[in-house]
Amino acid sequence: MKGIAALAVLMLFALALTAHTAYMQAEQPVTYSTRNGVFNVTNRYYTLVFDLKHGGRLKAWIDRNTGRNYVGCGDYYPSLTHIFMAENPGVMGHIDNLTVSYPYPLMLSEWNYTVLVKQNNMLLVEFYPVKGNSWVEKQTGGLLTYRIIAFYGDKPYIDVRYIITNPTNKTVTLSEIAGKPGGLVEDISLLAGNSSKALKNWYPMAAYRNDGMISVSAFNISLAGEIHRSVYWLGFLNNATHEFAGMVVLEPELVASYGFKSGYYGRPVLRAYVKYGRISLSPGEPFEISLRIYYGEGNLKWLDEAGFWSLARLISPEEYAKYRELADNPLNATSILKEYAELREEVADLREKNSSLQLQANELKGEYNKCSIQLKDYEDTAKELNDRNASLEVQKYLAFIGGLVAGIILLYLALKIGALKTGIRH
Repeated sequence: MKGIAALAVLMLFALALTAHTAYMQAEQPVTYSTRNGVFNVTNRYYTLVFDLKHGGRLKAWIDRNTGRNYVGCGDYYPSLTHIFMAENPGVMGHIDNLTVSYPYPLMLSEWNYTVLVKQNNMLLVEFYPVKGNSWVEKQTGGLLTYRIIAFYGDKPYIDVRYIITNPTNKTVTLSEIAGKPGGLVEDISLLAGNSSKALKNWYPMAAYRNDGMISVSAFNISLAGEIHRSVYWLGFLNNATHEFAGMVVLEPELVASYGFKSGYYGRPVLRAYVKYGRISLSPGEPFEISLRIYYGEGNLKWLDEAGFWSLARLISPEEYAKYRELADNPLNATSILKEYAELREEVADLREKNSSLQLQANELKGEYNKCSIQLKDYEDTAKELNDRNASLEVQKYLAFIGGLVAGIILLYLALKIGALKTGIRH
């Protein structure tokens, strides 16, 4: 039953993916490989590198046309960092001369992956922390976190869905720092260039609601600070090359604030982040969010398709209506990822029920084995009793024969003695 249920779910999901790809003009392959704790994905536009030994984070996004690496900024702040905590795990230890605590346990822990769907033009992969890390379990308060990523063969962007579930028997509250305001943080980082001088070419930009309209603003990164309102997308535009790095937020109503940061330990790194506020999850309750991530040429076609339509509106105002459609009706893989998340929960329930049935079957099998042993004991005892009964029957028969013979002998002797007495009298 377990295999049939899982297969049915995957068949339904594969059917949804087939519908998603039906409109494509020509399929382009997307491939992956793993080696030494690194997960690589390649299509016609990019090569992506995920570090499974350090939080499963995006360590490199290499443009295959130019060779440009948009994310290569060391082990400590790659892109797609997953920052939240329920408890402060305290000091974890020393790593490369750094005394680390939160958020490094989750960011530096070992992660694993499962390929959920592999088609020629689509790859769906689930990333998750390896179980048994006490530092991670303490930081997350026992919550389980998953990152499901959709990669496409013919698109320069990826879709990411974060899922956090509460398997504990208590309500757990998430925030950026335990017990303080702030919240779950998701971010991307950008390696601006070879030196700090390259930072000045990149302009932070965001799309947000302003008096009922969607506004696009460029920010002074040193003055912007944290902006407390929802956001539809945010990122960085290079004024000289028109390259763009950004993320579309598919649940803008959940965003509490967003912001930009410049520089990281002397590296020319830019960071864009969103915060989802303090989140309280009751037992069994999930929290799910979706992002679309794009690095590359500021091509109008890809800005339009990826969801940065209000940025494209600077060129064509008609794109505003399309962006509104995305904000209200998430497209393609995001909807599919949500459907998969629901199916995934159903599979989990079926697996749990199957595990319970399997446990009951094992218990019944154990009882059957006990009964079989007892039955064997009873059979051995019965055989022994039968042997004893048979022996008693023989003994009774022999005793009867012996008694009969003894009786005959006694009768004979009595008759003999009687005859002797008669003879003497005569």
